[in-house]
Amino acid sequence: MNWKKYEEDLIMLLRLKSSPVAVRFSEDEIEGNVEKPLTVCQMVTKARIEGEVMVANRKTVFCSIAKHFLGFDELPKNLPERFAGRRTKDAEGYKRILEDMPRVEFGRFRSAVISPLSKAEKDPHVILIFADGAQMTRLLHGASWRDGRRMSVRTSAEAGTCGEAIASSFVRDDYTIAFPCYGTRIYALASDDEIIFAFPRRLAEDLMEGLKRTHEMMSPYPPKVQIRPAADIERARRLLSR
Repeated sequence: MNWKKYEEDLIMLLRLKSSPVAVRFSEDEIEGNVEKPLTVCQMVTKARIEGEVMVANRKTVFCSIAKHFLGFDELPKNLPERFAGRRTKDAEGYKRILEDMPRVEFGRFRSAVISPLSKAEKDPHVILIFADGAQMTRLLHGASWRDGRRMSVRTSAEAGTCGEAIASSFVRDDYTIAFPCYGTRIYALASDDEIIFAFPRRLAEDLMEGLKRTHEMMSPYPPKVQIRPAADIERARRLLSR
């Protein structure tokens, strides 16, 4: 797959504000390239906005929740208690959020390369797209082109980038819609109108076919609004005012 061309097509069809992001897991512990540990969502931002290639592993990732969902480390045992009364009413509520979300098997991988899709040297395991509501409509049209299936959204807006987007799409091997969590918004600068669309490598061709065909046949982006001559509008106004 020519991922540079694939990224160019996505940007052309959706008019994306930032690059799609490739995530490629590795069984090797690749040497990191950050001076101080970052969150995974910050690495994704540096990839999609600044074009950098980042390496996530136990040493380079700051967030214990992200390390947990990517399978690099276990969660601190007292984490639910730390969020009790802040994120959920009690510790059991936050524990349920964590346990209800797919995670990459612990120890399966030791690193992940996070890069702009155009710079992916190997096929990514997961691709992320940050999109607004109208662009998300187009992505859903593309995803449902082949078989007409509806997309289910299962979310608590927690661990939005690392858990609900990357880990969920990888583990479920399917399209995923995720809402940027507060960490992604505070530390990784996700804007108010951005939602995350994630999908595994196996669906890349299907999605692109669907985007191109629906773009040609019915629903390009931005939508083609109906601009009518002023005379027609005036006639309609007079008719409706009788």
